[in-house]
Parts: sequence; structure tokens; C-alpha cells
Amino acid sequence: SRVGPSCTVLGLLATLRQSMAARSLTIFRLLAPNFLSTISERRARRRHCLFLDFVVLALVLHISVACWAQICLSSVSAPPRRPRSQVLRLNSLLQEHAGAIRTIRELCSDVIDKQDDVYLLRFAIQHSGNPQAAAQNLRQVIKWRAGAGRVIVESAAKAVQQALKGRRQGGRSSSWNNAPIMAAAPHSEVLSKYFTPSQMLVLTLPGGDLVTCVRVAMLDVKSVKDKVSQDQLVDFFLYTREVNSLVADQRSRASGRLVRILTANDLAGMGLPDIWFTQVGLKTSSQGEMLYPGYSGATLLLNLPAAIRALLPVWKQIFPRVVMQRNKIAKSAMDYYKDLAEVL
Repeated sequence: SRVGPSCTVLGLLATLRQSMAARSLTIFRLLAPNFLSTISERRARRRHCLFLDFVVLALVLHISVACWAQICLSSVSAPPRRPRSQVLRLNSLLQEHAGAIRTIRELCSDVIDKQDDVYLLRFAIQHSGNPQAAAQNLRQVIKWRAGAGRVIVESAAKAVQQALKGRRQGGRSSSWNNAPIMAAAPHSEVLSKYFTPSQMLVLTLPGGDLVTCVRVAMLDVKSVKDKVSQDQLVDFFLYTREVNSLVADQRSRASGRLVRILTANDLAGMGLPDIWFTQVGLKTSSQGEMLYPGYSGATLLLNLPAAIRALLPVWKQIFPRVVMQRNKIAKSAMDYYKDLAEVL
């Protein structure tokens, strides 16, 4: 005779209940072997089985509702999405956020100097629907650039001008020379030994966006900790943000498309994160989001070790929410170069 699906489900539920009951009672006996008498043990078994029946039934109902919702939703067509190239066109974005940009300019008329609408657009996008928060953020950025961050801003501007002159090496010419960039970086006399193309590299994607590739496992964190302080390393990373933002702004105006800055972290070979270096990353993320709003794109986490994956809930509590929302985690291992410099 043929067995119907309902009989099969009930049989599986009965088997699952008996298995769970036996395992849980075994564990309970190991924890308290002399606690239950024979009579009380039988009563406990009956109560436990009833509880397991309820849990299994709730689980089945939950799965059934989820499957039914998925079937129903799959038949509903999603609203058409605009192509990414259209979403990031400067003209369209400037028209869409014209009101917010005008409000930001009015609220900060006493501090705005040469900032054009393209510059203010990033603040409007970062604080979408809240031009007052965007104006407050702009004041913070202007204050930092004229005060504590002045050296970083001026050094990066001069270095980018020199880098754009290009270089010629081994009969090949390049439109970018990174030597002036590293030479002008804060504490470059020390950090240039540890941050080479093997550890960190900035590339251009086909669409024009910049992507910073990082191999944390290749960085000698212990030596870096012995040479510089956390604040000095944060200044170094903020300098790299300033350089990338200058290049992104220049390419945005030249191409008519808003250029974003992405990050790809290849965590292959990395063990438990170093607390000192994690604190540096936290400070850099927090200050970077405030000082360079509207620049950051997605952060790609590749080859995530099991130990790091287990700490993701903790990261969500300590890193800014806007940063965690941009994280994209690769579901499976990905091929990578043994040395990042091989990409060049």
C-alpha cells in the first residue's frame, strides 16, 4: 500500500520527538543522577515529551508558513529597478537632491567657501531626508579640515597633484605615480615598510569606482604596534581616505557619474582579530563616516574564517550601523592571489 505524505510527516515527528527526549534525558541524568526517583522520572518524561511535541509542531508550522509566503510572493512581480548607471548619474542625483542641497547651503552659509553642489551632494545622500543633520555634519567636516585635519588635507592635495603627473618605468608609462602619495603620508618613514602593495592596494573597477584591497593576514601587526600609536595609525588611514576622496571627486566630475569607494577585505589566513588593531579599525570607521560622508560603497569580506564569522554579532554592536549595513560576506571561499602585488 502507498503511504500518504501526512503519515510520513507524523512518523518523522514521532521519531524526532523520541530521539530528542532520549538525548535530553540522558544529559539530564548526567547532570543530576541522584535527583529524580523512578516515579518523578516518569512524570518528567511525560512533561518533557509534551513540551517537545509543542516545539516540533511550532517548528513545522513556522516552516509551512514561510514556504507558503515564499510561494505567494514569488508570483508577485517586483517593481522595476533603475539601472545602477542611471542611479549614480550626477545630473539625476543633483536634481533629485536639489532641495536638500539648497537647504544645506542656506544653513551653512556662514562657513561654506568654495564647496560646490557636487561636494554637498554627498552630504545630502548620506543624510537622505534630513538636511539639518547633513548641515551639522558639514560644519564638523569644515572645522576638522581647517583644524585638526589641516596637515592631512594639505599633504594629500599636494601628493595627488604630483601623482597625477604619472611616471615612466622600464619603458612603460603610467598616468599615476604612487610614490608621492606614500612619501607624504603621516609617519610614512615607518609605515611604508609595512603597508606595501602586498598588504593594501587601490584599484579601479570597470564602472569607475575605486576599490581598496586589503590582506590583513599579510600585515605584521605586532611590529606596527611597536612602532606607532593607535592615533598615528588612524591618521595614516584617514590620509588614505582623503587621497581616495580627491580622486573620486575628480573622476565624478570628469565622468558625470558619482564615484564610490569600496573595500575588499581578504581575510584568508587570519586568526582571531588583534584587539589593538580592531580598536584602530573602529576609530577609523567612526571618524571616516563623519569626515567623508557619501563616499563609501560596499565592504566585501572574503574568505572569512570560522573564528571571525562567529564574532560577527559582536562586530554589529561595536561598529557603526551604517558600516555594518554595507558589509557583504562571501558565502564560500574565493580564489585569491598569493601576493596582492601580482594584480599590478
